[in-house]
This record gives sequence, C-alpha cells and structure tokens, in this order.
Amino acid sequence: MKNLIDKNESVNFKEIVPDFKESVAAVEEEEIIEEEIIEEDKIDIEKDIKTFTIFHEKFNKLIKKETYFLNDKIGKIGLKKTADWIDDSYESKYLRLYNIIINKFFNTQNTEIILNFKTARELLKEQCKNLKEEILKLKEKLDVTIVAHFYQKDEVFELADINGDSLELAKRAMAAKSKYILFCGVGFMGESVKVLSPEKTVVMPRIACCAMAKMIDVDYFDENLAILNKAGIQNDDILPITYINSSAAVKAAVGEMGGYVCTSSNAFAIIKRGLESGKKIFFVPDRCLGQNFANDIGLKSAVIGINTIEEVKDADIICYNGFCSVHQLFTVEDIEFYREKYPDILIAVHPECDPSIVALADFSGSTSQLIKYITELPADQKVAVGTEYNMVNRLRPNNTYVLSSTKPECPTMNETTVQDVYDTLKAIENGNIINEIKVDDKVSKYAKIALERMFEV
Repeated sequence: MKNLIDKNESVNFKEIVPDFKESVAAVEEEEIIEEEIIEEDKIDIEKDIKTFTIFHEKFNKLIKKETYFLNDKIGKIGLKKTADWIDDSYESKYLRLYNIIINKFFNTQNTEIILNFKTARELLKEQCKNLKEEILKLKEKLDVTIVAHFYQKDEVFELADINGDSLELAKRAMAAKSKYILFCGVGFMGESVKVLSPEKTVVMPRIACCAMAKMIDVDYFDENLAILNKAGIQNDDILPITYINSSAAVKAAVGEMGGYVCTSSNAFAIIKRGLESGKKIFFVPDRCLGQNFANDIGLKSAVIGINTIEEVKDADIICYNGFCSVHQLFTVEDIEFYREKYPDILIAVHPECDPSIVALADFSGSTSQLIKYITELPADQKVAVGTEYNMVNRLRPNNTYVLSSTKPECPTMNETTVQDVYDTLKAIENGNIINEIKVDDKVSKYAKIALERMFEV
C-alpha cells in the first residue's frame, strides 16, 4: 500500500492546522501524545488493539485541543456540514493528518501505523458490534432500563430504551417500571433520577461530571447569598431557581429556601412563576440562561462578580457566574461567516449560549425544542446549529451545519463507551453493582421538593 503522503513532500504543520498552537513544544508541554506510545518496536496494531486505542485517544485529544478546521492542503472540510465529519473522504483526510503528525513530531516514517489504521478501526467496530449484541442479551435478562441523553455518542445513544433532554429523561425514568436504571449521561442527571425515584437502583456506566454543575456547590451558593445580604437584599426577599445542571445538594439548598429547579425547556415558565412571588430571582448556575430569559421577558439581569453591586441590586434576575464550556465555543464571527456564505441560512442555538449569540439567532431553544424546530424545516432550508456536536450530527442528513470553528463536543458527556455499558450490566448480573448513585436522605428530601415544584408549573 502506498504512503498517504509523499515522503519527499515538504509539510508545514502550521499550514495543515492553521489555528493550532504556536509550536511543537506547546504540544509536548501538554503531554497529549507520549512518544513511547508510538515507538516502532511497541506497535503492531493488528495484534495489539489496546495499544492502538491508547494512541488513537491521544491523537483525538491533540486534534480536539485546538481545531477541526483543516485547510486546503489536506482537503478543507470548510463549513462543517455534519455529514462531512463521518464520510469516507473525511477518513482519508483524518488519516493523512495522522501521518503528518507522526512524521513531523516524531521523525518517523512508520507508515505501517497509518496503513493499519483502517484495519484497527474495523477491529474496533467489530468489537463494538459484539458488545452491543451482548448488551441486548443482558437487557432481556435483567430488569433494567437504559437511559441516554441526546449528547451521548451515537453507539451509546442507540442502545438506550429512553432518549431525551434533561426534563424528558427525568420524567420518563421516573415512570419506568424497571428495578434498575442505567443512566448514560453526567452525574447530576443520575442524582435527579435517584431523588425522584428512591426505590430504584440507579447506576451510571461513567459518573461523569458536568463542568457547569461543578462551578457551584453549597458553599459557593451560600457565599453568593452573603454577597446579596451585604448589598441589602435579605434571604426573605430572594427566590432561588437552579438549572437542573447542578448537584442534588445545590437543589436541596434551593428547595429549602422555597425555590425551584428548571430545565432549558421550562425555564421561561418557572421564572415567570417565580416572579409572581415579588421576590428577586437568584438564578444558578448558568448566567447565560438567566440573562437570556431576562432579555426575553424584558427584565433587568445582572451577574454577581461581573456587574456592580448597584446593578445587582437593581436587577430583577440576579445570576450566578457559571456557564457551559461547550456553548461558549459559539461566536458572533461564526454567525457572520455563515450569513455571508449563505444569506438565507437560519441560525438556531441553545439558550446556554452567550446573550450576544442568542440575540443574533433566528431561534433559541432547549435540546428538544431545537430538534423539533430543525427537523420540521423544509429539506432545502440551510440551518447552522449552536449546540453539542453529537446531537446536531443526528438531526438531518442535509443542509445542517455546526455553528463553530471547533468541534463542540461535550467531553464529559462523551466519556461513556459501549464497553462501560456492558461492564455495568455484567456487574448487575453478577450481583456486584458498580457506580451506584446514592443521595443523602436530607439532601434527597429538599431536592425532591424543588424538583416537584418544577413539575407543578
């Protein structure tokens, strides 16, 4: 087989990935790829799938670190049409970049690594197929319901009995009759199911964290309340509302103060109900969601730590300074790029995006609302979508684009693998349950109150 690039060809890495960090040293400093992994005497991919998997994961981290926007040197993917990420032509571009990295960074012409890449991928696919078959057998045998969020990888998403966004999953998992709920998502989601259904055994293949949920805990919640108290706003005049992307402990703190939980699909209704109390809304942890809904209903908002104390005191909705790292990837420049390229294109975004993005969009909505809006568009209508990549990639086969110059994939949502699902089911079968979600009784009591208030609106 022929080498994927001519050995005599002069390759400038900065030309290949123009937005990549300034130097090789920066990559080495991050320790993203370890040279020993690819030493020729340690690699035989066809015989050692584990070694390949390690190397492949490290390569993915390298690419994800900065950009998925490849230039014309290796065939520009360009406007990030979602189908282009997975077609055969992309695979060849991917392989070529793989080869360039090895040759440039590690001074090797070990083309066997590259030439065996497809073989290794086929082995991995076969392994995944076999695991899926075993998972289906275990599902039939065990009293278990598999639940997966929209942001999960396709191969995990496809295994689920229940798919949806946070609100839908909370409701449907609660209604499931199975003894076991196997939840593919992030930690706070599993906690919410356990709080709402304490009689069920809730397990997670990976107890992955949510960066936004980790931005707030009970101590930070209390510290922000103290700031408001110091500004002259007492707790009796505050109604806290927490986005579902928060721990059970934070939900409990909110519930104990008479507050609500909300999701992106019902936040508007929850905030309107909260305003009926005549109190100031303290919205946690996502500042963008709070600001965007304040803008929607013509109210003033302010962010603790960003706005002045006077602005905070004057605001109707006071926001905690948290955010979603994935939805921060979308920029005004991305929107301008698409509007210039396709004047008739629509822009649809999640309200976790910055208010500057939402203001320029044609539509803003939760994951389920985005799905409904986009899938009901005429087939010839182009749309650029600002939310997590895996969900966007499943929406429609044509005329759908990712609104970002980088791949907006949630790293923690994508930790769960088919192997993890299999291992968790196998543990249930063997009576040795792993990654079970447990919530303190007092925390569960008040978190449940806050969640149930949400369902009442």
